Amino acid sequence: MKFKLGDFVYKTKGSQWTGYVVGTYSTELTPEGYCVESYYYKGSVQIYPAAALALAITDETPNPRTNYSNHTKPSHPPA
Repeated sequence: MKFKLGDFVYKTKGSQWTGYVVGTYSTELTPEGYCVESYYYKGSVQIYPAAALALAITDETPNPRTNYSNHTKPSHPPA
Protein backbone atom coordinates (compact mmCIF):
# COMPACT_ATOMS: atom_id res chain seq x y z
CA MET A 1 0.00 0.00 0.00
CA LYS A 2 1.21 3.47 -0.90
CA PHE A 3 -0.15 5.19 2.25
CA LYS A 4 -1.08 4.16 5.77
CA LEU A 5 -3.89 5.37 8.05
CA GLY A 6 -3.08 8.80 9.43
CA ASP A 7 -0.77 9.85 6.59
CA PHE A 8 -1.11 13.53 5.64
CA VAL A 9 -1.73 13.66 1.87
CA TYR A 10 -2.82 16.02 -0.88
CA LYS A 11 -4.42 15.66 -4.29
CA THR A 12 -1.81 16.26 -6.98
CA LYS A 13 -3.91 17.49 -9.93
CA GLY A 14 -7.16 19.31 -10.61
CA SER A 15 -9.20 20.40 -7.61
CA GLN A 16 -7.41 20.72 -4.28
CA TRP A 17 -7.86 18.39 -1.31
CA THR A 18 -5.53 18.06 1.66
CA GLY A 19 -6.10 15.84 4.65
CA TYR A 20 -5.50 12.60 6.51
CA VAL A 21 -5.98 9.06 5.23
CA VAL A 22 -8.86 7.64 7.29
CA GLY A 23 -9.68 4.53 5.27
CA THR A 24 -9.15 2.52 2.12
CA TYR A 25 -11.30 1.09 -0.64
CA SER A 26 -10.93 -1.16 -3.63
CA THR A 27 -12.98 -1.69 -6.77
CA GLU A 28 -12.43 -3.48 -10.04
CA LEU A 29 -11.34 -0.19 -11.67
CA THR A 30 -9.51 1.19 -8.61
CA PRO A 31 -7.59 -1.60 -6.90
CA GLU A 32 -6.03 0.82 -4.38
CA GLY A 33 -8.02 3.81 -3.18
CA TYR A 34 -8.03 6.01 -0.11
CA CYS A 35 -10.59 7.91 1.95
CA VAL A 36 -9.18 11.31 2.89
CA GLU A 37 -10.70 13.50 5.60
CA SER A 38 -10.17 17.19 4.87
CA TYR A 39 -7.69 19.03 7.08
CA TYR A 40 -9.68 22.24 6.62
CA TYR A 41 -13.26 20.94 6.87
CA LYS A 42 -13.61 18.36 9.64
CA GLY A 43 -15.92 15.50 8.77
CA SER A 44 -15.67 16.08 5.00
CA VAL A 45 -14.29 13.00 3.25
CA GLN A 46 -13.41 12.34 -0.38
CA ILE A 47 -12.18 9.13 -2.00
CA TYR A 48 -9.30 9.04 -4.46
CA PRO A 49 -7.22 6.41 -6.22
CA ALA A 50 -3.65 6.08 -4.95
CA ALA A 51 -2.28 7.64 -8.15
CA ALA A 52 -4.13 10.91 -7.44
CA LEU A 53 -2.46 11.48 -4.05
CA ALA A 54 0.97 12.35 -2.69
CA LEU A 55 2.37 12.48 0.80
CA ALA A 56 2.15 16.03 2.14
CA ILE A 57 5.12 15.34 4.41
CA THR A 58 6.91 16.81 7.35
CA ASP A 59 7.38 15.72 10.88
CA GLU A 60 6.53 19.27 11.92
CA THR A 61 3.03 19.17 10.43
CA PRO A 62 0.58 19.00 13.35
CA ASN A 63 -1.98 16.21 13.40
CA PRO A 64 -5.30 17.72 14.48
CA ARG A 65 -6.75 14.22 14.94
CA THR A 66 -4.63 13.97 18.09
CA ASN A 67 -4.17 17.64 19.05
CA TYR A 68 -6.85 20.18 18.19
CA SER A 69 -5.25 23.15 19.95
CA ASN A 70 -2.30 25.44 19.41
CA HIS A 71 -1.50 24.65 15.78
CA THR A 72 -1.52 26.50 12.52
CA LYS A 73 -2.80 25.18 9.24
CA PRO A 74 -0.07 24.15 6.82
CA SER A 75 0.01 25.88 3.47
CA HIS A 76 -1.20 23.75 0.56
CA PRO A 77 1.71 21.98 -1.13
CA PRO A 78 2.73 23.51 -4.46
CA ALA A 79 0.90 22.20 -7.54
